[in-house]
This record gives sequence, structure tokens and C-alpha cells, in this order.
Amino acid sequence: MALLLLVFETTPLDSAISGWFFDPVAGVFPLRYDFAIEVLGHQAAKLLVVVLACCVIALYLLTFVLPDLKAQRRVLLFLSHILWSGWVCWLVILVLYVALIGPGPKRVAAINSTA
Repeated sequence: MALLLLVFETTPLDSAISGWFFDPVAGVFPLRYDFAIEVLGHQAAKLLVVVLACCVIALYLLTFVLPDLKAQRRVLLFLSHILWSGWVCWLVILVLYVALIGPGPKRVAAINSTA
């Protein structure tokens, strides 16, 4: 990936590839708002990464319950960190935990007394 980025930054390859999709007469990219590219290429791909990240995180959490998966704990944690969406999934899990379990009565009393 780093090599590809280096190639795009140091050569005109990036401009050549984007030139295939650019309409110089109209001065726009004709497929910019194309349904198939927008929905299938962007939104569906993003959803796929989020679902994959959630599955990896679920498997990671199962390593604490199933002894057979314990050996894969580091690999699954590494995979969840590689998938940037894994951080979003961890955040969603944290928000759901706080929403379902709540801060507890002592914490609520402390918040109410300071307000």
C-alpha cells in the first residue's frame, strides 16, 4: 500500500488514471453521482467493512469464553485494529454498554449533587 502511494505521489500515473474518467469538454466527472458507483461502490463497501469488523470483534470477545479460540486472541485483536471501522465498532459497543447498563446509582447521585 505504501509503495502504491509512493508511485501515485511521484509519477503522473494518478492523473493519467483520473483522466480516463474525466470529461474535459464538460469539465466534470460524468460518473460522480452514478447510482451504482455511489451505492454499491461506496456505501455497500463501507457497510461490508463495518460488518467484517464487528464479526472480528465478536470473535475476539468469544476468545474469553471459548478456550479453543484463546490462541487466536492476538490475531483477532490485531485484525480489529487494522480495520479502522473496528474502532467505530468498539465505540458502538461502549455506547451500548453505557446505555444498557447505565452509570449506576452512585454515579447518578454524584452527578445530580454537583449540578
